[in-house]
Amino acid sequence: MKPAPDRTKKELLDFLRTTYRDKDEQLRIIDEFDHKYSMDRAVWWYTKYTLFYNFLNQALRNHDFDVLTAFRFFIIDLYKQLSREHQKYLAALNKSNIQVYRGQAINENELKLINDSIGEYISMNSFLSTTTARETAVFFAESSTTGSGSLKRILFEFDIDTQVISPRPFANVQHLSQYAEEDEVLISLGTIFRIKDVQFNNEQNIWIAKLELCSSDDFAFKEIFEHEKKLMQPKPSLLHLGKLLGNIGSYEKQKNLLQQILNESEDALEQENCYLLLGECARFLKDYDAAIQYSLKCLELQEKAGVDALYTGQTYIAIAEVYLLKLELNLALDYAKISLALVPEDHFLCGKLYRLMGKIHSKKAEYDLSLDYCKKALEVQQKTLPKDDKDVGLTYYWMALAYENMNDYITALQYLNESLRISRKNLPPSHQNIRIFQDHVKRMEEKAKALPISTK
Repeated sequence: MKPAPDRTKKELLDFLRTTYRDKDEQLRIIDEFDHKYSMDRAVWWYTKYTLFYNFLNQALRNHDFDVLTAFRFFIIDLYKQLSREHQKYLAALNKSNIQVYRGQAINENELKLINDSIGEYISMNSFLSTTTARETAVFFAESSTTGSGSLKRILFEFDIDTQVISPRPFANVQHLSQYAEEDEVLISLGTIFRIKDVQFNNEQNIWIAKLELCSSDDFAFKEIFEHEKKLMQPKPSLLHLGKLLGNIGSYEKQKNLLQQILNESEDALEQENCYLLLGECARFLKDYDAAIQYSLKCLELQEKAGVDALYTGQTYIAIAEVYLLKLELNLALDYAKISLALVPEDHFLCGKLYRLMGKIHSKKAEYDLSLDYCKKALEVQQKTLPKDDKDVGLTYYWMALAYENMNDYITALQYLNESLRISRKNLPPSHQNIRIFQDHVKRMEEKAKALPISTK
């Protein structure tokens, strides 16, 4: 059942009043919000008070489930208003390119990460306040490092081609903001930029990072954007959070949030995506029977709605993956073959599907077939994914396993090293996959050393 707006608003008010129960000034603001808030003033409230701005963005960055659940109606109102303003902004704009700026302080580790990521893509994990006035952003950067020698000033210069089709909204909200003089352009969470360059400006004693808006037509992201665009409607922020919770391994929180969205939703598309994500979540929680049931429910809604065969194919892949985990290999192969008839050969998901079939044949000890399918997967991925995408690394790993099981340890070691190299580029050093691949490389080196000289 969909909750009344008044109920979700009351949940937020109760949460804020409990949080700030001993803070008179914050309680006064909360009372004002209670009596004066309306959905067409979401941006105004967001920009006026740090109570909303700081609290919400900190929760988005930290994936704080409790805070974001309390704020859910406000996040949706804010996103919807920004989406409306985005359309008006583009219609009124008389230039094809704009530059906006953001000045802030970051620590040494954050600066190193940005420097090491030149040429790569980053996704904004919060709503991003920027300004068209460069000097205003520089002032913010300078003032944010006052009295702190350990922090570094940085100016982010965002180059936005307004002809680019962006799946996330941005707009000038000067007319809606409490601080009109800052000429603010608000950028939605989830917007993707590419880092073009990072340089130190000696004259101004500030680091400058240049970024450009990533298009949904970008080679590396076109299909991903299309899926994300479908996944994030009509409640982009909460489904986005549900996906993020899964990405960071908070599966119990993810399950609770998705079930809450499902209980409140009357939208078939949103329900479909909830079931899809719940299936993924149950799989990671090793509740395989539930994972299959969620995926079958998703499939039922997809077939009823007559969605694109690609999305139905994705759900069949999810079911096949669960049957593989249950070691019901013939069923896994059956569902994978159904998906193969639905997913286009030139789609990046086809690479994932071929690798899945390679994994199934590996579990059946059919290593020649496993290697054949992994080679097909690699061929598709080299055409549809960035060169060192993490999925390419996983395909190399399964190719290495096939060669190992066929006693070709030299070739297996080559592919294991490639898999490890790509994983190090995509994953944090502490990630378990890196440790697994490192250990496997050591074992394979020992096997290769033990080979007779004539076979090396």
